[in-house]
Amino acid sequence: MPAKSKKRLAKSTKMPAKAKASTTGSEAKATTKRHKARKEVWDRFVYRILKATNDKLAISTKSMTIINSLIDDIFERIAEEASNLCKMNKRATLGSREIQTAVRLVFPSYLARHAVTEGTQAVRKFSNVDEEDVEEEE
Repeated sequence: MPAKSKKRLAKSTKMPAKAKASTTGSEAKATTKRHKARKEVWDRFVYRILKATNDKLAISTKSMTIINSLIDDIFERIAEEASNLCKMNKRATLGSREIQTAVRLVFPSYLARHAVTEGTQAVRKFSNVDEEDVEEEE
């Protein structure tokens, strides 16, 4: 940008002298307020599964924090691997096939087999519920 146009831009964005004097520090801070980055928390889901498994069991806060970070780590690994698969296959859409392949690559063989079985079952259950909703609307 040429120097003249920068000067013009600077002049046009300047506030009048009266407005500058009336602006307080708290008003200036309000315009530059930052939001915290959203952090996923899996506590509710872990607690539900724990109670569905055995009502008498409990979990400490420290243990819940460890489980939460474990789930975050696994989620990131699978998402990164699935993203890489999409890029290698030159696809723009991340589908269940990419997730399934990423799970097979990230987890050891026995654990991957069980994870794929559970995931397929969940997708099938979700698809059946979705189809029933469409039939009811018609």
